[in-house]
Amino acid sequence: SSFDGPLQRLTIHALPGTEFKIGVTKIIGEGNIESIVMRDPTLEEAYLSIIK
Repeated sequence: SSFDGPLQRLTIHALPGTEFKIGVTKIIGEGNIESIVMRDPTLEEAYLSIIK
């Protein structure tokens, strides 16, 4: 896709099972979203969340 400005990436950290796609789409606009990727935390992220 082509962009009129600089490419920006938004990272959202949410608890598992949290539904945020609809709210984000309403705020940002569907035409501004190229993709949404959901993943499980890495081992490092999981460890850090335990010790915090």
